[in-house]
Amino acid sequence: QKEPGLGERHTLGERAESDLGSVINRVGGGFDGKKVSLFPGLNMDGERIHQQRVLKTFGANGGRLLAALVTGSGKSLVSIGAYTGAHAKGEATHAVFAVPKAVEDQFGGEMLRYTKPGQYKWAIGSSMNSYEDRLAALKDDSTHMKVMTHEALRDTLVRMMADHHRGGDVETMKTDLGNTNVKTRAGWLKQAMDHHGIKPWMFYGDEAHRFTARGEGEAASLHSVMTAASHPLTTSHALFGTATPAK
Repeated sequence: QKEPGLGERHTLGERAESDLGSVINRVGGGFDGKKVSLFPGLNMDGERIHQQRVLKTFGANGGRLLAALVTGSGKSLVSIGAYTGAHAKGEATHAVFAVPKAVEDQFGGEMLRYTKPGQYKWAIGSSMNSYEDRLAALKDDSTHMKVMTHEALRDTLVRMMADHHRGGDVETMKTDLGNTNVKTRAGWLKQAMDHHGIKPWMFYGDEAHRFTARGEGEAASLHSVMTAASHPLTTSHALFGTATPAK
């Protein structure tokens, strides 16, 4: 792309720049130029600074946060730390990790490496080959951390809701989930969880940009279920991680 010449610059277009200018003029008056601290009193420096910032902000924000961290920056470690910290305070009973298939087994290695031996029990998707296996893990409070792919968790929760609300008709359940609002979806899931004795979980969604409402079919189905699984009705805490900008 050609560099601008003297007295020239790149432009977004006259209309876009005009709209942005009007917004800035209205918003700018609300700032006094002083440094802003969103969460006063938090120490945001030291070793592993980025991970520390996520965990501290997660706690200060009531246990609900979207964290944008680049690939390889330790999102899996942060999510484990978020759960173990909440569990140590008595705030979280168990956690569900919804992750891409490519990193599913990685979580087991991270848990083994970074948690105190014998203190936590976990189940990884590769050891839960059926709906019955996954449901049993979700019901088991002594299994502290459950790691499943996005698709495995979605299919498990849809089946739970279908069995409880639609006589086992999974396709009707999927359609109904897509045609209602998030609070209703979360209510349906909470009733199915209560039926099975499943306590609210800490939810972690890895690569959470995949949960956006864009698209149809599988993408829409993932959105409708994950927004229910991470809703305050069904969770004690919710952390979302992504290395991709939300659009």
